[in-house]
Formats: sequence, structure tokens, C-alpha cells
Amino acid sequence: MNIIRIIKLLLNSIRNILLFKIKYPWVVHGKNVHVQQNVRIFSPNKILRMGDTVSIGSHAIINTDVIIGNHVMIAAHSGLVAKDAHDHKLVGTTMFESVRGDKYEIIIEDDVWVGFGAIILSGVTIGRGAIIASGAVVVNDVPPYSIVASPRAQVISQRFNEDDIHKHDEALRLRGIIQ
Repeated sequence: MNIIRIIKLLLNSIRNILLFKIKYPWVVHGKNVHVQQNVRIFSPNKILRMGDTVSIGSHAIINTDVIIGNHVMIAAHSGLVAKDAHDHKLVGTTMFESVRGDKYEIIIEDDVWVGFGAIILSGVTIGRGAIIASGAVVVNDVPPYSIVASPRAQVISQRFNEDDIHKHDEALRLRGIIQ
């Protein structure tokens, strides 16, 4: 292992200690997690679980409960956002005064790539192997191995055909990446 790789691993370990032992001690995470220090996290029910080999880019925002699988990349400036953060139907109550809902979470399954600036609303499940294009706004569940793009994050194609999905899943199972 070269010296630069050792330094990067050491710096990531220090960053993870600062983030997950001091700033956000309730976060549960696996091995090889890379979360930039300027990522902002607010999980109303203190539910943020990340599997192994997860990367969250700079200036991403998490303001809802989230469960993230293994081998997931979330690009910079992405938002995992609560769709029910404020109850807007309370007569006589301003939006500022409204109570928080926070009853939904986001589930991101294994082998997912969320592109730069994408926004995913709570209550959504992103299926295994999916790709969320840069700038997409995801308001509905995304089927496994789909590629979605805005407006309103529609499936534009499949990442693999059915045979390749089975081959891909089997290869990942053999490597211990998925079950």
C-alpha cells in the first residue's frame, strides 16, 4: 500500500470519528464509509443506517430518516428530503409554526448511484442497481436496475436486461456484496 493511500485512509478514519462519534453519534454505518464533513444530517427519528462501501459527496443534505444499502454512491449537492416535514393543512397555523410530520423514510438499496444534485423525497425506495440521474427529483419508488431522470424522475431505460440482472446479482452474491 502506498503512502498516499495510507494517508487517505487515516484522514477518512479521523473524519468518520468526528462525524459519527462526536457530531452524529446515533448514525449506524458499515465499513469503508466516506462522508464528506460538510454533509448536513438531520434525521428526525435518529434513523440513518449505511451499509458497507458508501460514499456521500460534499454539500449533500439528509433531512429525513434514511436506510442506505451497500456499495452506494450519493453525489455532491444531493438532497434526501422529508416530503412531510411540515403540516400545511392546519387552519390558523402558519407554515413556520406547523408541526413536523416525519413519518416516512427513504430506502436506498445496494449498488445505487445517485447523481449530482438529485433530490429524493421520503417515502421512496430506490431499487437495487438503480441510477438516479443528476438533477432528478424522485417522488415515486424506482424499480431495481432502472435509470431515472427528471422531470419527475421517470424510468428512461433499464440498466440490464433480465438475463444480465440475474448474472449481475449472482456475481455480487458470490463476492458477498448482496445476499
